[in-house]
Amino acid sequence: MLTIREIREKDLDRLLEIINQPSVIRYMPLQAPVKREKIENWYKSFIVFKWPAIFVLETNMVIGACTLSEDGKVTIWIDESEQHKGHGTKAIDWLKDYAKNGGMSQLWLECFKDNIIAIDFYHKMGFKDTGEKEENIIMEMLI
Repeated sequence: MLTIREIREKDLDRLLEIINQPSVIRYMPLQAPVKREKIENWYKSFIVFKWPAIFVLETNMVIGACTLSEDGKVTIWIDESEQHKGHGTKAIDWLKDYAKNGGMSQLWLECFKDNIIAIDFYHKMGFKDTGEKEENIIMEMLI
């Protein structure tokens, strides 16, 4: 069963492993390989500012993360071995409820134009293409 919870410092090593997997880092706007210092700074900024809100996806171990920024921007990344198992769907549904309960009316994201699987997934979840920015498609969803 998938649990979604707020990130903890003890999750960082596992998340670093996931981020640096080839199919995950390929679509992250980060220079590979991501170093421990980078993820520690990311975590510290969350602790200080609480935005973006960062959550981990967990089954019997941490399998990924999702974020929600103050303006409704969403990110999701999932361990290669756990992709295509419905976790992304559950994460989007959970983020929609979390955002709506926080007074937001829309979510948005950027997705690399060549990430066809993710684009199809986001369309299936109800996101609509609203623009382009460099190599990304911008997608939005009313909630």
